[in-house]
Amino acid sequence: MANSSACAILSVVIGTNPHHDEVLAALTETAADQYTGKHATFMPSGSVLDVVANCVGDKRAAVTKAVGWVLRETMADDESAVRAFLETHATVISAATRRGMGTGRARTPGWESDTHLGQDGPMLDEPQQSDHSALFDQLTNLVEAQLLPGATDVDCTGAFPTANIAALADLGLFAMVVPASLGGLGLAAAEARAALRLLSSGCGATTFAFAQHHGATGAVAATRNAELGAQWLPKLLADTLAGTAFAHVRRPGPPVLRAVADGEAWVLSGTAPWVTSWGHAEVMTVAATTDDGRLVWALLPATEAPGLRVDNTFDLMVFQATHTVALRFDSLPVAPDQVLSVADFGRWAVRDRALSARPSPLCLGIGDRAMAQLRLVAPDTATSMTPWWTEHLGSAEAQCQRVDDAIAAKAVDDELVATTAAARTAALLAVQQLTTTLLAASGGGAIERSHTAQRLSREALFYVIQAQSPDGKAATLEGLTSRS
Repeated sequence: MANSSACAILSVVIGTNPHHDEVLAALTETAADQYTGKHATFMPSGSVLDVVANCVGDKRAAVTKAVGWVLRETMADDESAVRAFLETHATVISAATRRGMGTGRARTPGWESDTHLGQDGPMLDEPQQSDHSALFDQLTNLVEAQLLPGATDVDCTGAFPTANIAALADLGLFAMVVPASLGGLGLAAAEARAALRLLSSGCGATTFAFAQHHGATGAVAATRNAELGAQWLPKLLADTLAGTAFAHVRRPGPPVLRAVADGEAWVLSGTAPWVTSWGHAEVMTVAATTDDGRLVWALLPATEAPGLRVDNTFDLMVFQATHTVALRFDSLPVAPDQVLSVADFGRWAVRDRALSARPSPLCLGIGDRAMAQLRLVAPDTATSMTPWWTEHLGSAEAQCQRVDDAIAAKAVDDELVATTAAARTAALLAVQQLTTTLLAASGGGAIERSHTAQRLSREALFYVIQAQSPDGKAATLEGLTSRS
């Protein structure tokens, strides 16, 4: 704790600990005798964390900074103890403390691999065992008290949901998919899907913009570019929104955005046809293809500049509030310190085939809300459909778990992709059936744009094409034609 912020921590500890003289003496001795100039070691981790527990709810800037610094350094010497501490105090650790934890000695093996990059959903390779029930209680309250009541205004006005995004940052959810060892919440993959599903039941536009942030955050957490990670990861885990520009690499045919080497730098030319949160995200991850079959990932400012301009601002049938644009790259230079990774496209594509074919938790959340609304307007119908919907939810999550397991075992194959795409189609069609049933039960009033039933129906249609890969498209068309 040899740091100017330590005085704030000491003042809290001395004021709340009945043995303050002994605490002060121990901390002073630790600072004097064990600070090496390269890194700090502390009293036994249990003693340190007892001290930090007295301060973790204090929101004063000096205290939150000091708490983050102490947790960061202690993590390097006793990772398991700090993990347990973070899980216990997940709902009260502030964004500023997470920023303080975002750089330091502790990094988790496995997060340096370029195979993490480019996902459009949660990215976790670390096994996570945790209880985030308190966090989910807070998230449920936010959905019911803020996101759902404001969803109609967001949909009708097209205004970016700034207050909703800020509320998610305040809950610490910007750090949702990053391991605790890197300052994140460390939600397991299934927990992250559950969180996105819950959010989507409240406000679809908010959730879609928020989901894009996690692809960028995971990429920055995984990068081997240590300076870039140290600069941006703490900000992204706290309250800096990011966007992504990579969906174009899934498209069949010639690449639409190319990267050409220029020494150690790169030059990007072409189009990124789908970039969300424009004008609100501070940075974005961008993927571009090289002529020799590699994928260059960069973290770039999300603003127009020489060589980068908005090519089209979309007028969408739904999610207009996500402020989605197409970008034109005209020989945009990318410096080496902006490069996250240069990955083999073939390796990335094998993994992404399975990921993009999964049932979307954002789509399933729409189904959850449609079912909840149906219970209000047609309770008998809702009761009869509940077992069917429950079965669909279980099947979708089971298939997502199979994808998680296959990726961990490096066992993605054509059969897995086919069964996953079929599960995605089944989920899409089930949500379509629920939203259409809600429309029918709601009657003529649902024709108004401001009606919840109409909004949910339009949101469900969006996910028929969102993240659509060739495998997903083929499975969706087969599922639709088989019903005729």
